[in-house]
Amino acid sequence: MPYDSSNQGRSKPEARPRQHISSIAHLFFEACKRYDKSDAIRVKREGSYQSVSHKFFRQRVSDFGRGLMALGMAEGAHIGLLSETRFEWAIADLGIVSAGGVNVPIYPTLTDDDIAWVLGNAEVTGLILSSAEQVGKILAVKDRLPELKFIVVMDKDAKQDGVYLMDDVEIMGSRQDNESVVSGIASSASISCIST
Repeated sequence: MPYDSSNQGRSKPEARPRQHISSIAHLFFEACKRYDKSDAIRVKREGSYQSVSHKFFRQRVSDFGRGLMALGMAEGAHIGLLSETRFEWAIADLGIVSAGGVNVPIYPTLTDDDIAWVLGNAEVTGLILSSAEQVGKILAVKDRLPELKFIVVMDKDAKQDGVYLMDDVEIMGSRQDNESVVSGIASSASISCIST
């Protein structure tokens, strides 16, 4: 009999019942519940990496999604996300889809005109931006975006009149009695609906 080293020294993995995952948001919330680590991800803050727990990550996503609903985001609404890669991008993306929205990601290096075309063509009703630079791009073309109802910015120093801070939207969401709505949308949304 030939030697088989593929399972040497390892125990057989425990069988777990299969669970039907109906959406990306549902997968995220189930993974947070299942793994529940104190160091789920590492985020660079002020020059050093800090651990972020599944519980904290899940709470921020839930609060942000609920806050978007409080701002008037309807299920199926297209929400633009114009940001560099960062932790808040993940919160925004998962918050959008957990509340039943459709994320329209936009490269932060696009010109004002290109951004206006993408947002207008996608009929975006809300925008989440990373910085003052991105806010400037949007304010330059805002008159060409008739469907736009709200703008949210991640960086505190980019706050302007008519622009919500991401932190404030999360606080707004934490005060809403709509968690069951977000949970229901996240677990019932189809993956094809989220990716349109």
